[in-house]
Amino acid sequence: MLPMIAGHGWRSHSSKPAQNLHVELTDEQKEFQATARKFAVEEIMPVAAQYDKTGEYPFPLIKRAWELGLMNSHIPESCGK
Repeated sequence: MLPMIAGHGWRSHSSKPAQNLHVELTDEQKEFQATARKFAVEEIMPVAAQYDKTGEYPFPLIKRAWELGLMNSHIPESCGK
């Protein structure tokens, strides 16, 4: 996606060129990433075209993403998540 954005002339808020952006993920972040990738490959990709054709909102996918902890992860558990 970044090449696509860069190709459209979009820029970051900083006027300085990006330095080394390689940052090691924590174990928790790596687990989240693996879960998201597995969900995308195994559950979203097989049905994405059908949802695109029908225009139907993918309620089952949204519910499953929520069950896996992929939705609203920015809301702290103390707020009832």
